[in-house]
Order: sequence, then structure tokens, then C-alpha cells
Amino acid sequence: MPTATTRRLDVMMAGPSLDVRGGIAELEGTLLNSELGQRVALTHLVTHVDGSMARKAGVGMLAYGAFLNRCRVRRPDLLHVHLSSHTSFYRKAALVSMARRMGVPVLLHLNASDLEEFVASSRVHAAAVRRVFDRAAAIAVVSQSWARVVAKLTSNPRIGVVPNPVAVDRFAPAAGNDRPPPATPTVLFLGRIGERKGTDDLLDAAARVAIDHPRVRFVLAGDGELDGARQRARRLGIEALISLPGWVRGEAKLELLRRADVYALPTFREGLPVALLEAMAAGLPVVSTPVAGIPDAVEDGVNGFLVPPGDVAALADAIATLLGDQGQRQAMGARNRERARERFDVSVVAAQLEAIYRSLV
Repeated sequence: MPTATTRRLDVMMAGPSLDVRGGIAELEGTLLNSELGQRVALTHLVTHVDGSMARKAGVGMLAYGAFLNRCRVRRPDLLHVHLSSHTSFYRKAALVSMARRMGVPVLLHLNASDLEEFVASSRVHAAAVRRVFDRAAAIAVVSQSWARVVAKLTSNPRIGVVPNPVAVDRFAPAAGNDRPPPATPTVLFLGRIGERKGTDDLLDAAARVAIDHPRVRFVLAGDGELDGARQRARRLGIEALISLPGWVRGEAKLELLRRADVYALPTFREGLPVALLEAMAAGLPVVSTPVAGIPDAVEDGVNGFLVPPGDVAALADAIATLLGDQGQRQAMGARNRERARERFDVSVVAAQLEAIYRSLV
């Protein structure tokens, strides 16, 4: 808690509603419910909701009004903005401009997996990104690789790495690491089903894995292109091995993590995926790809396997290797849980953020 000589800061955190599906809402909720909310007067400014375009536009306008009204009553010390690309970028850019006019410093917290593509697609986008980044008091990114990307897009020298947080204790494995070999080995994916996350590759790999592990089950939990995934599984002849429960959260997600044996995320573009950190916290070995911030979390051959994006054969081999070796699964899972606690636990990230807040006020 703040000491008698440490003033309690007043910070507004701008981002999507906690009911929105996605990693940004997950990390917001983790931070808002952490000790950061006890050490700092943290207010959530909702800028986005799921629903119709009219509803989204209405919530965005309400957010602008709420911020201006708050500044007139009692100006916050800092505005912490969770920033993505495309429409999200321009929605937040307007808020950053308002904060600048009101004399409120802004911490940009970047969560855009496709920022480079967004900037390259238009000179207008590139100029807008540079303008917003240049005017921020500081920019937080989730990995060293993203720090290098952002440094090319702005003259702002204040770029710091703040990894996504996970409440490690919440994801404790139900039966520890000593459970017996499963009768039905389960590979779990959490996220948006579609091309960017590599779920087509995962289904193709599942067909290969099933040759030597006929009892295996693949659970792809998330929204997105579910019909396409079902059709692909049917064409591959593995429909009976695939479960598509839709988007899960809360206790339902915890239960899937507890029952899984391997977590797979064959993604093509990322920041630092929250679901991967949750799987690590749950003590699962990971099979993923060496893109963006993932190598900051997963060391190939130590706490998981990293395979080239799009390499179905390598993906299948890595999954099959883990399914066939209980000792390796347990060892990698234990290392993952330890690494999640040391580097990504919300208590660690909250302390990093508070230090940044105080450096900017």
C-alpha cells in the first residue's frame, strides 16, 4: 500500500468492456482486480463493446463525454490507453488528443498484433500512428520484439516492455503435476478460430497425430470461423476427435485447462497472447510458433516447442512427442508454471505499471 509519503495516483484506464471477447479485456480485468487497483485509484473508462455499429459508436461517444466531464471535476493524473489498430486505433487517437488538450499525460499500451500491416497499408495510417505515438508520455509494449517494431514508427524514446499479466494462483492445476497418463489425451486451443491463429494448420496436424494417437481429442475453444473448422474436420475425417465449444471464460475455461494435456497455438501474428500465459500458469506444456513476444515466454525444448508458422508436419510432430512422453509433459508444465509466476504474474506486472505511472506524473 502507498506510504505516508507516497501519494495515491488517480489513473483512468481506457479500453473495451470486460464483457468483450478477447485478450485485451482479459488483461484489463486481471489488472483492475489486482493489487494495482488497491495501490492506485484506478477507474475503467469503457470505450468499446460488442454489438451493432450504432451501439459501438454510442459507447465511444459516451467515453469521450465521460473523460471530459471527469477532467472538469477532477483531472486524473494519467490516462492509460489500451491501443490496437484499425477502428480501435482511431477511436483511441481521438481520446489521446482530448487528453493532450486537457493536460493529462497518456501511457499507450500497445496490443495490436497487426500494427506493421496496418501502418504499411496506408500513408494516412502511418502518419496517424507516428503522430499519436510521438505525443504519448510513454509507450508500453508486450515484448522486446515489439519494442523494436515501435521504435521504427516513432521518435518517442520512452518505450518500455510490460508483459501481459496472468493471475497465476487462479490457474493452479486441479490435480498437480502427478496425475496418471490420461485415457483420452487432450490438446487445447483457446482463442479466435481462423487463419491468423493457425487453426486450419492445427486441424491438419490433428489428422496426422491421430494416426499414432487414435484416442486423442482436440478442443478448439473460441469464436470466429467455427463452421469452416467443422467443415475442415469433416473433410479430414476427424470430426469425432474435434470439439468446438465456442467462446469460454471463467470456470468453464479453467475446467478446460485442468483437463488438457497440451496447449497448442500455431499462430502467425501475435503480441503476447494472454491465453498462452494462462496455459503456462495452468502447468501445461506449450506448442506454438516463434512470432512476436512468444519466444519471450516459451523457450524451445525447455518449456515447450516452437515450430515455424504454417509447418503442419513440425506441429504434428511436436504435439505427438508430448503426447507420447508423460515425463516431458510434466517437466515442461512445471517449468511453465514457474516461469509464469516469475515473469508474468499480475503482482509482478502491477509493480512494473505502478513504477511507470509514477515516472510519468
